[in-house]
Formats: sequence, C-alpha cells, structure tokens
Amino acid sequence: MNSAICKALAIVLFLGPDLVTPQTQDAQRSGSQLSKEQVLTRWADALGGRAALQNVVSVHLRGSIETSGLKGTYERWTSSRGEFRTSVDLAGAFRQVNVFDGRTGWMLGTSGTAHEISGDARRALLSAAYEASYSFLFPGRVPGAVEFEGERSDQDAYVLYLTPDNGDSVTVYLDAKTFLPKREETSGPMGKRVITFSDWREFGGIKVPRTVHQSNGGPKFDAVITMEQVEVNAPIAPGLFEEPGSTAEQVHFADGKHEAVLPAEVYGDHIFLAVGMNGGETAWFFLDSGAGMSVVSHSWAKKIGLAFDGAVRGQGTGAGSASMGLASNVAFELGTAKVPPATVAVWDFSSLVPVLGRQWDGLLGYDVISRLVVRMDYEHRQITLYDPAAFVPGDHSTAFPVTFLGSLPVVRAKITLPGRETMNVECAIDSGADGFHLSTLFTNANHVLASVQRTISGYAIGAGGGSKEFVGRIVSLQLGPYVLREPITAFSPDHKEGLLASPDIGALIGGEILKRFTVTFDYPHHQILLEPNGHFSDRFLANESGLALLARGPDLRLFEVDEVEPGSPAASAGVLKGDVLTALDGHLASELDLSKIDEILQEPGRTIPMTIQRKRRSRKVVLHLKERI
Repeated sequence: MNSAICKALAIVLFLGPDLVTPQTQDAQRSGSQLSKEQVLTRWADALGGRAALQNVVSVHLRGSIETSGLKGTYERWTSSRGEFRTSVDLAGAFRQVNVFDGRTGWMLGTSGTAHEISGDARRALLSAAYEASYSFLFPGRVPGAVEFEGERSDQDAYVLYLTPDNGDSVTVYLDAKTFLPKREETSGPMGKRVITFSDWREFGGIKVPRTVHQSNGGPKFDAVITMEQVEVNAPIAPGLFEEPGSTAEQVHFADGKHEAVLPAEVYGDHIFLAVGMNGGETAWFFLDSGAGMSVVSHSWAKKIGLAFDGAVRGQGTGAGSASMGLASNVAFELGTAKVPPATVAVWDFSSLVPVLGRQWDGLLGYDVISRLVVRMDYEHRQITLYDPAAFVPGDHSTAFPVTFLGSLPVVRAKITLPGRETMNVECAIDSGADGFHLSTLFTNANHVLASVQRTISGYAIGAGGGSKEFVGRIVSLQLGPYVLREPITAFSPDHKEGLLASPDIGALIGGEILKRFTVTFDYPHHQILLEPNGHFSDRFLANESGLALLARGPDLRLFEVDEVEPGSPAASAGVLKGDVLTALDGHLASELDLSKIDEILQEPGRTIPMTIQRKRRSRKVVLHLKERI
C-alpha cells in the first residue's frame, strides 16, 4: 500500500434553501431581550403574518443563476407538505434536478440518470423543505425543533437553530431590526455553506428575497440567484414531486451487439483503459466510481483543443477543494461502444502524477458508469461494457444492494477490529481510490487507534489535497460471504472535511480491496456484483521501507525521496528527503516504476541494496526490511 490516491471527486453544485422569507421595512427593534416565541412571532409577521403563511400551499420561483463564469436558469417548487424540487441549468453545461417528496429524495444529474439519494444530500433537502414549508412556525408539518440562542450584538442579529428530524441544523441570523434572515449557515464534511439574502419584494401577500448569494468554498465558487418570477399557490402538476425520469441518451454498441470488451492495464490499485474523444486519438483514463462526473486533464484538453470554461468545485476524501472547468459536447469512444456527447470536468491534476507515478489523461465517472453495466476484471486485465437491458449476472457472483451518497455508491459490510465484536458498516465503493480507509467518525467512536497496536504513517491525497493517516491491520473486512483477513487499513482521528469526515460512511473501499474481485457496477439495477479472483486470499502487504517517493522527469523515471518515516529502515540507512534513487535491488531506476518499487519494498525480512544520489554524489545503502504492522 503506497501513498493513497483517494479522489472520490464530489462534483457538487448544491443550491441551497433559498428561502421564502420576506421582510417588513418598518419593524421596530425591541429594547429588551426577547423570548424565542416573541422572535418567532416577529419573524412570522415579517414574512406576511401567520394567517397569510398558513394559507400558502405552494410557492414556485423562477430566475437566473450565475456561478464561476457560467450563467443559466434556476427554478424551485415547494409545498406546505414539505415537498421540494429544484432545477439548475447552466447553459446546458451543467444540469441538476433535486426532488424530495417529504420522505425520499432523488437527484437527476447532467448525465440524465436519476437515483435515490441518502446521507448529507438527503439531509440538506429535508432542511430546505422544513424551512420552505414554514414548519418552524406551524407544528404538525415537517417535524423538527427550533432552538433560540438569543441576540448577538456584534452581529446585530437574533440567532436561531432550525433542525428538522433527521435533517441538517441551519443557523439563522435574523436581522435585529427587520426580523428576517440576514444570512444562514450550515456546516458539514464538505465544508461550510453561507447564504445571504437581499432585495426583498412582495408576491401574493408574502415577501421573497429577489437576490440569494451562496458561498461554499471560496469566492470563485459563489453562486448568485436572482428571482424573476414568483407564483404563490400555483397549481402543482401531477408527478412534480415524484422520482424524475431518466433523460440519458443510450450508449450505442456497434454491429448490433449489446456489449463491448476492452483490454485494460492494471497499475497499482487502478485499472486503466484507452478512451477516444470526439473521434480523435485515444488517451489513458481510469474507472473511478468515486467521481461524480468524468474528468479530462487540463493538458489533454489543451492538446486536442477542447474548449472549457467556468470553475466548479471538486472535493474528495480530505479537506480543501480543486477548481475544475466544464467542457460540453464531449463524446467518448470505449472500444466499439460510443457514449453520447455530455459535459465533462477539466482539471489540472498534474501535481498528482508524480505521486501515482504514471501518466494519465482523465477518468470515467458516474456519468458514464451509470448508463452501462461495467465489469472490471482486474485479474485478466479486461473491462466489459454491457447494455443494461441485455445484461445477465454470472452464476458465481454475489449481488450487493447499492445506495448513493451523492453519486458515490455505498454498500453494507462488516468490520472486525482487534479485541472487538464484528460491526455492520456502511462502506463507500471507490475504484478511483487505493487502499481501505476508515472514516474519522468510525475511528474515534470505536477507538481504532487504541485497538490497532502496530501502525506506520500514511498519507491520503485527493482532489482537495493531502492528509496524514495511520496505517495498520484490522482483523477482517467482510463483504457478504467474502472475508478478507488482516487487511491493511488507513485511518485518522482528525479528518475535519471531505468524504472521510462524513457521518454517513464508516469506511471507504478502494482498489487494494477491489482488485481481489471481478467487480461489476450495475447502477441501472441498483447493485454491485463481486466475484473473488485468484488473488482474493493473497496476504495484504505494505511498503515496509518508510520511504515515500515521487516520480519526476519526462518519463517519470527520476525517483525523488519525498518523505522518510522516523525510525523506519530507510531512516536507519541514512536516507534523506531530497535524495534521488538511482538503483534498487539490482535494477537501475530507469527499469522501474513506482508500482514496481512498491512491490520490491513489500518484502519483510529481505536486505535490499539501494543506490541514491545526494548533491551529485552517489551513495550505496542497504535497507533491512522488517514487518512493522
């Protein structure tokens, strides 16, 4: 297990609960401290009065949206029953529909495929529905609670916390003079979202903020919504709050066939395939079930003249985020299968190439995987794409029902820690990540650091940057009938943002686990299929040297020491950060790649000769590898 490339890209543009919360300009500020009931009454009066609000059955908003240099349309429907629907279309480059019927939520993305949502996405929709239905004023609608902090003089606002049952808590700052929200804040593993309101106008007896400003990751990712039309108690069309139908174009298979077989390359924990774009030359992509949409490298986009603009926010396992442009009308050729034109993200991930040690030009994400049945055969280095209507599962595979956290598939597994009982855990399946990672919430709730006695340091790198982790062994990971013994496991008690900070998963399963199976992503039938291959029972191995290397140079064959773990065999041999590896175990560095180096350094008990260059002087050292975890 080497440095983790854990992207799990969350290409999310969630346009939050832009409220139907009007303002009275002549409301008077009380000189005395008000109670919660008094503040809610004044808030209701500012909205238009309880009688008017109680008669609001539906609100339909239509307007424009501008974000990251892209402009488009925005539409929202809400009902007093807690139903909610939003639709965003950024000039055709990005489309997303979110629907909530009061209990269940769905997302229809740019790819045109819809799925039920869970976790933070569902909680966010529930919170938006709670507030938009005025349930904080009228008990008996969407159940929830209102907490009152009091007045913050430094903010010139009263602060309340609105928390629907099983939803996110929203902090509302009511202007101390007008008794309407100045702004709202929510916090979660994907960061903090702040919404501010201005230019309130009256429609049908209530007032609506004409301008809503949302910030969730730096000014360049901010979104501004301008309301242009508001209808109160407009008729609700049948099916408006039901699961949206798919709008995806079908993938075309040549010669009337219903499948395409592609040769693949397995490098480390990733599986690569050659992908054609818009009828041009092929590029190397890997399959990434953790990516919300497919991604093309900035360098490849420039090489083929692919136009792109905007700046959407991509976030992965750790804190931070990456800026990505959008390119429209990109068609993929996957062997004899042709994927209709769609929108892809364009990302400068050149800083990750030295960590992986292999050139790559992009990744195929949810927008492609969701339209097909995708079978990844790591052992035989082959990928098969099936028409979902003609796909028949094999007799030797086990099906796992799948739910979605955003666009990330989640299955149920069992984890056994040293000295602990076996636990059921929700696990994200991310073929674009390596290794096996426990979430911070699971790590801390189950005292993993105390349970796993022998650990070494690790480092997870994703779309938003890197983060330190501990690496050790647990007793087992069980997926259905398949028990993997003593898997090497990464965990951190300190992830504050990103996927591994999410309360909705206990673990992330990456390529080190998946490559022991033939894995079939069958999203159209809401399942993932696993079939063990010939490497299922192989012992899990780790790089025992304490070395972290970066591959540099035009051919990625210049290996620079990026980090040396204190107390490791590499530290004992005197290897320093900045040294350059020129030979290892009888091989010239030019004959190796990072994956092969990692294999050589996974053999505890061996003595490995190594030659390094330091300040233009060559030095020979010896690594005495030992099993450290």
